[in-house]
Amino acid sequence: TKVASEKLNLRSVPLDGRTVVGQRFTSDGYPAENMDIIVDGVLKTFILSQYGANKTGFPRALNSGNNLEVLPGDKTLEEMIAGIDKGLIVNRFSGGQPSSNGDFSGVAKNSFLIENGKVSSAVSETMISGNIINMLNNIVAISKEQTTDGLSFMPWAEFDGVTVSGK
Repeated sequence: TKVASEKLNLRSVPLDGRTVVGQRFTSDGYPAENMDIIVDGVLKTFILSQYGANKTGFPRALNSGNNLEVLPGDKTLEEMIAGIDKGLIVNRFSGGQPSSNGDFSGVAKNSFLIENGKVSSAVSETMISGNIINMLNNIVAISKEQTTDGLSFMPWAEFDGVTVSGK
C-alpha cells in the first residue's frame, strides 16, 4: 500500500553498528533483525507483536520498531536550501500527536528562515500546521546527510504544503 512519496524509505535497524543502543530482541523475546518498513513510499510491514500477528493474520515484525533510519536522498542540504525561495529549517518541533485524520500543529523551535535560497535569520513564536498524510506524500527532497541521536538516523527533508505563521 502506498503511504508516502516514492522518495521515502524507512527502516528499523537495531543491529546497525552505528546505534548506541540497539534492541537485540523483540518484546516477545525473538532475536531482532533489521527490517524495511516503507520502501519507495510503499508500506511493507506493520510492526506487530506475536499477539498482534496472531489476531490479524499478518506476519510478526522482525523487531520492535526502534532504531529508525530514513535512507539518504540525492541532494545535499546546501542544494536543498539553495532551491527554496521562502521556507523554514525546523530543528525542533513541539506539538502533540496528529489527529485521527492526520492534522497537526505546533511550534517550530530552534528554527531558521530561508529567503532566496539562503538562511536569513532565526525565528521565534512560529507555528507550523498541516496534515501528516499530505506531508508524507509531498516530499520534495531528502538530503544526502543524516543526523543522529545515537538511536536513529534521519536526513533533512523538504516538504510542500505546510502552513507557517508567526512574526
